[in-house]
Amino acid sequence: MSYFPLPISKNTHVCGLVIRKGDFCSYGIVWAGEFLKDDEKAEEKHVFILQHTEELDFLFCLWKSSEPEPRMLDPSLYYACFDEKKSVSISNRYLFKVADKWLLLPYVPKDQFEKWQATEMPDNADLSFFHGLFEKHAPKEFGERQQTRIARFCGWYNAVEDSPVDAYRRLFLETRTIDSGPRMDLSQHPAELSEQNRKKVKDAFLIVKCIFPQLIL
Repeated sequence: MSYFPLPISKNTHVCGLVIRKGDFCSYGIVWAGEFLKDDEKAEEKHVFILQHTEELDFLFCLWKSSEPEPRMLDPSLYYACFDEKKSVSISNRYLFKVADKWLLLPYVPKDQFEKWQATEMPDNADLSFFHGLFEKHAPKEFGERQQTRIARFCGWYNAVEDSPVDAYRRLFLETRTIDSGPRMDLSQHPAELSEQNRKKVKDAFLIVKCIFPQLIL
């Protein structure tokens, strides 16, 4: 679980509502900011995030209190609404809980995130390996959005000497528990496990986090 950088507004009750007409038809409100008054300047508390119910793409918007529908957040206002120092996820995705509901949302628009990414060279090995592992299960959009960074990682990997941790990562991906290895009943809640089995699970998690230290779920 991670911390979501945008502030929580008093309008969380409208999250989940789907817009049925206008330019944003079929987009649902997945993050509700404060409505922008006519005499206010836009800031991070005013950001709304919409997601299409079928395409699943995200839109960042402002919603003026005097208007019947939101409007797209202009790139000229990014500096006022987002802080690069708060952008700590290498995937621009944050898993968090609000009002007893789990959310997985981006912090900034795709173009702004890619601009920030272009100014630094993070270790994207964790994201690249897990993209390969979960590619069949992830939405198409996931692969498309990460394509640039995955290509950069592959070039980096070919340019430097192989390290032990790279070998462990490949071994992780090559391991198939379908044919052999320990089994785990995921329908059983962790609290129901015996102390011995719960310790085994924690030890396994520690190994994975050691190999993939920047993994964000």
